[in-house]
Amino acid sequence: MSNDEILKLRAERLAKELETEDLSAHSIEFLVFNISTEKYAIEIPHIKEVYPLKEYTPLPCVKPYIFGLVNIRRKIVSIFDLGTFFSLPSIESKERKLVILENEKMKFALLIDGIIDIKKIDLKEIQTTLPNNIGDDQQDFIMGIAPGNIILINGEKLLSCTNLIIDEKVV
Repeated sequence: MSNDEILKLRAERLAKELETEDLSAHSIEFLVFNISTEKYAIEIPHIKEVYPLKEYTPLPCVKPYIFGLVNIRRKIVSIFDLGTFFSLPSIESKERKLVILENEKMKFALLIDGIIDIKKIDLKEIQTTLPNNIGDDQQDFIMGIAPGNIILINGEKLLSCTNLIIDEKVV
């Protein structure tokens, strides 16, 4: 093999590596899960862990979408019920889990009915126009809809939402 052929082969291989890196820059990995009969997904970087729903403590006098509190490794974490928040019918599920979201300011759990998959979604495939039946409060937390009617939750907006902070003081 001549030097020119070796250089050409090396150039082709390096070009292909750049193309694959470029494609991954335009896609995001999501955890896809069920809530009621709908499919939802949230970006993987916002997820700390997935935890089984075992024992929890319901809270009185809070908004209906605050499901309760759970003790995870001696840390008290509030549980946000997306099904109630999105006005979805409740279903019985033995696979209920908690998806723990965390950033430097906030930590809480999303109550889900089951995990489906981890999926890489191309940003170009996301439909950002939302149906009219989604309320204004809910639209703030939705990035868009991916192929397969997967509703994409904006984890960053959820983690910056002050309505999810339970900080009531008894007088």
